Amino acid sequence: FFRRSRRLFARMNGAARMNGAAPTPNGPLDKHPEPKKQPTPLDRSADSRPEGSPDSLDSKCGSLSRKPSLLHASPSITLDPDAWIAYLVLSGTSVTETMSAICHSAINAARKNFPGSLPDQQIMNMVLRSMAGKLPGFTPETTMLATCFCPDEIQNALGDLSHLLLEHFGKKFDFAGLGGLPFAGKTGFKAFAGHMPENGHMFIVVAPHIGVTPDGELGKYQRCNQSAPTTACGACVGAWKLACEDGPKPSPPVSSPEYHEDYQFRLIQTLITDHMEDIQEHPDGPMAGMAYTVFDYALQTMLNIMDLTTLKGGKLVLLGGLQINMPEPLSDFFLPLYFKMHAEGAEPKDLLHLLREEAIDAMQYQSPSAERRKMSRNSRPPAR
Repeated sequence: FFRRSRRLFARMNGAARMNGAAPTPNGPLDKHPEPKKQPTPLDRSADSRPEGSPDSLDSKCGSLSRKPSLLHASPSITLDPDAWIAYLVLSGTSVTETMSAICHSAINAARKNFPGSLPDQQIMNMVLRSMAGKLPGFTPETTMLATCFCPDEIQNALGDLSHLLLEHFGKKFDFAGLGGLPFAGKTGFKAFAGHMPENGHMFIVVAPHIGVTPDGELGKYQRCNQSAPTTACGACVGAWKLACEDGPKPSPPVSSPEYHEDYQFRLIQTLITDHMEDIQEHPDGPMAGMAYTVFDYALQTMLNIMDLTTLKGGKLVLLGGLQINMPEPLSDFFLPLYFKMHAEGAEPKDLLHLLREEAIDAMQYQSPSAERRKMSRNSRPPAR
């Protein structure tokens, strides 16, 4: 096992050289590494904890540490359960049979249902490297960040993409409510645009989420200090369960107090009900179908509320995808589905191929096909 671990780390060091990272001088078990260099802007998503910070895996349980992430490894390694196990062993973690089984079950579930997904920190670095070549002024000083993540705490823990983005850009504007849908609307976008630096750019990330249990089940997440997994995303799964149990039912009238007291859930309920057949018939099961359906709605809504006339010569970069909440001890994964640069009076420039080229060195990138996702991005959002 340890010989295999050493071979895996040798492969990681080779991948690190390809990505411009410095491998350890005497291999993964070197006890006297070179002094840590000051992180550059492209490295800010890397682990930059202060000296003496704890090294626990319980980042989603309130610890100030992060989950581990094979930051500089090639995609085939980050999707290899044995690579994660080797990393944990060599970093001093006591890996039990249960932990080993979790790594295999959860990663295999991500590979099967969300092909092309990668750990958050790796996605973060890939995006920053891609933008450095396409938009040189894409810096924290000149770029205003907005995010559209569900307020669920498992979406906003240390080491998650939402936190990595905030860590790099320093501040952010929140569009989202339940389900990661952009409830801030057109008024929210106007407010966000008014905060953009002069001659600057916008960067918006839209990412609904879905949980994965230690057994690889979709739509649930094993939260800290709970005896059994609970739903994730809770609002979306709750709306789907209501539709399954009671059949399609219309939401209360928009003018009613019942609607306004829970209007975010009512909109999600309408969305799930309107696409119930597509969700149920999804080839990877209803939970995967629900996640793709919610993403398509969130992305189309964001595209509808964007006002490119507010850019004043700048660019708007929109990244969209699914956030996959992986069980401990794994870091969360992200599946990029949309990555384009928008400008006033011009056709959007597709950048998704840049992320694919980053991943192609070790795996066949598989973007979900139209048959897998079932729902057209051009469909109109459901009426409230």
